[in-house]
Amino acid sequence: MSDKDQVGIVFNERAPEAVVLSKRLARRLRGEHEVWLCSAAEVVGAKVPMDKTRLVVTLGGDGTILRATHVAAPNGVPLVGVNLGRVGFMTELEPADALAKVPLYLDGQAWVEERMMVQAAVLPRTAVRRRSGLSVYFGLNDAALGRTGVSRLVFVAVSVDGTPMATYAADAVIVATPTGSTGYALSAGGPILHPLAKTFLMKPVAPQIALNSAVVLHEGAVVTLSLGRDDQANLSVDGLMNVPLAEGDTLEIKASPHVARFLRMGPRAYFYDTLFKRLGYGKSVPQQDRLGLGS
Repeated sequence: MSDKDQVGIVFNERAPEAVVLSKRLARRLRGEHEVWLCSAAEVVGAKVPMDKTRLVVTLGGDGTILRATHVAAPNGVPLVGVNLGRVGFMTELEPADALAKVPLYLDGQAWVEERMMVQAAVLPRTAVRRRSGLSVYFGLNDAALGRTGVSRLVFVAVSVDGTPMATYAADAVIVATPTGSTGYALSAGGPILHPLAKTFLMKPVAPQIALNSAVVLHEGAVVTLSLGRDDQANLSVDGLMNVPLAEGDTLEIKASPHVARFLRMGPRAYFYDTLFKRLGYGKSVPQQDRLGLGS
């Protein structure tokens, strides 16, 4: 890396061990690189020098990675995740390895994994015909149209590539990327997709009577979700932002032009090796041993 290149560290400010490790990692890297630090809660919208940043290291769980991706992906900046969360499907390193191994990713000893992202455009009822007034959001995991009330269903008409498919009365309808298949969609009973697959899945959540199965869609699919019956609902993207919608509003969901880039040093089939461990079927490691923060 040149002297002007920078490394960003995004940490979960609610995890004391992540705060401690972020400071230690910054000291470790500052001998050769410029380093900036930012909490996960503040990174979206923060004035960080992404145009000069060549790597973002996240210290936390998948939620921390999701937040960091929202600033890294539009700038083509890769990420390396250090797992301080409960699951950590997207993370790469354990905390005890971070100080020794993060510099190796900066020396070019890694391969780049690219994951597709989702884009959701909100088309208000008054703008449907002229296609103006769009508000566009993107995410790594999913876009979900869901209810606002505890006991209230939403009625969602679904079209794929302009062809009407179904109308759901459900808690929500999720459109997830392969990465998001191990998130909200999995908890709703959806399938697990390989993170490098070029597909989407659409899954209703607790539908009333209608088919409950997930539908797997091709990468170029355009999914349209229309809200009806005097309904009010929220668009949730990656669980990080909630956009209120009203009757007649339409969502157009498709692949984002952005991709999320992760640096990896393990074998390319790592996903299969770690999947069931992350789900709790593998040997667990005591938390104090994982952190490696004693020295």
